[in-house]
Amino acid sequence: MFRLINWLANGVLFPLTPMLAVWFFKGLETGSYKFSNLSATDLAFATAMICVVSIVRIKNLGNDPYLQESMSNIFSVGLVGCLILFTAALLYQVQAETLLEQYYNLASESIKNGNDVKAAVNGIVPTEHDKKIDTFRVVNAVFACITVIAALFCNFKYDLDRP
Repeated sequence: MFRLINWLANGVLFPLTPMLAVWFFKGLETGSYKFSNLSATDLAFATAMICVVSIVRIKNLGNDPYLQESMSNIFSVGLVGCLILFTAALLYQVQAETLLEQYYNLASESIKNGNDVKAAVNGIVPTEHDKKIDTFRVVNAVFACITVIAALFCNFKYDLDRP
């Protein structure tokens, strides 16, 4: 039980702490703690850090270089996958924020000039990228679960906690 708690603290909670802190503060501001408050980019980056921690722990398998290399390759592929998901989620997040800013600027300019706001923002859908961002959030959550399960399995099957 102590090994599990130690592994969860060092291998999972430590990399997830920044993402969980952002989720917590978003929940405080919105008054609601929900899955959509998680950032897909934060989740992908945290999962990448879990892969990095696992790769570092694999160094404890010094007695079997083939096993060490195989496990290292698994988490390296996971790391690359996390970074690809991070980049794609970041791209859509930037596009969504740019579109929302454009929408806001046009609406503000129309109000300031006394023009019709509906006509000024016609054709701009500020929530256009929301479904893509939600999809990346779910994909990153599934990938994070797979990574944590793989790290848990490898850690306890091959005793990666040993010094």
